[in-house]
Formats: sequence, C-alpha cells, structure tokens
Amino acid sequence: VHSKNVAEILEGQKVVNENILTAAYLHEVVKDNPKVLDDIANQFNKNIFDILRVYTEISDKHLRIKEYDPLQVENTIKTLLNLSLNTSVLSLRLADKVENLRTSGVFSTEERKSIALRATLLYAP
Repeated sequence: VHSKNVAEILEGQKVVNENILTAAYLHEVVKDNPKVLDDIANQFNKNIFDILRVYTEISDKHLRIKEYDPLQVENTIKTLLNLSLNTSVLSLRLADKVENLRTSGVFSTEERKSIALRATLLYAP
C-alpha cells in the first residue's frame, strides 16, 4: 500500500514519467532487499534501475539525525542533493517522505519524532 500511495502522491504532483512511477512501485522492494536491484537491471530499463540504485544509496542510514546540529544538517542536505542530481530520485524521495509523514501514526513515538525531525531539517528546506 505504501508504494501505491507514493506513486499516487507523484501523480497528484503531475509527475507522469513512467520511469519514476515504476520506481515508486518498486522502491520498497529494493529497500527491503537491495539484491533485487540485479533483477530490476535485467527486467526493467536502465532509467528505472538508475533511479532505484541512487535511491537506495540515499538510505536512511545516511540521513540519521538525532538532534539539531547545524553542521550535520548542512552536510546531510549537501549529501542528499549531490546524490539526487537526477531529479527523479529527489521526486521519489520527497513523495516517500510525504507518505511517511501521513502514516507516521503507525510508528513508535521515537520513530515519529525522528521522521518529523528529518522532514523539518532535511526535506522542508
């Protein structure tokens, strides 16, 4: 359901690029099992593979912020933007975060705070 909702957010923003929408449907599969990227490389076009490859490089592990540290926030935003030179990846990442915010009630209080902090410090700017 999450992946479908992410694709619908993109469509609501008038994203009609089939590669981005396909990547939206596949991003959770890749996030759960990065080895699936090899299968995607064989079954889908290079654009979809590239979007998902870079998307997985920008994992939440790279974007962990536990408290406000201006230098860490600035460096993390730079990393996010450098890895997202392809606007397709950034569009997918933002739609994914919007969906996470909308459904944050299913997470623990600590996870909700973390999601809100990252959204406020990294994605809102």
